[in-house]
Amino acid sequence: MWKELNWEEKTSGDKIRTIIAHNDDNIINKIVQILNKREDVEIIAITSTPENTYKKIIEMKPEMVFAKYDFGTEKNGLDIVKKSKEALEEYIPVFNMIDSNVPKDDYIEMKKIAGDKINTVIRENTETRYNDIIDDYKEYLNNNIEI
Repeated sequence: MWKELNWEEKTSGDKIRTIIAHNDDNIINKIVQILNKREDVEIIAITSTPENTYKKIIEMKPEMVFAKYDFGTEKNGLDIVKKSKEALEEYIPVFNMIDSNVPKDDYIEMKKIAGDKINTVIRENTETRYNDIIDDYKEYLNNNIEI
């Protein structure tokens, strides 16, 4: 049964601290534009490589990351998840991988490493898709956090 969200009561109005990781400025700008329309999201860093993404995750401890899976380098989204888990254990952020083709074996390995912290694969960069991800995450929190 649908339960009315009461985000402000659950979080005292906190914003979802978010990192965007992508190597295409046009995609970054689009995601920033979408997320900046939301009052419940705070973009705390933007990175363009897996290495910088991992460093920012460790340094800033975001709640959520929107990361490109394949940066065209030897490191990818799976490496970001592995390193984050090693350093932060259960405090790793929720990951949303941006790519039209994340290899199934890598996705399964990410799920084994991070469990529910691997949220979704984003194949379409639309405002609706990002809003749905944030809203679903808030609903999940609303249903799993005691007041």
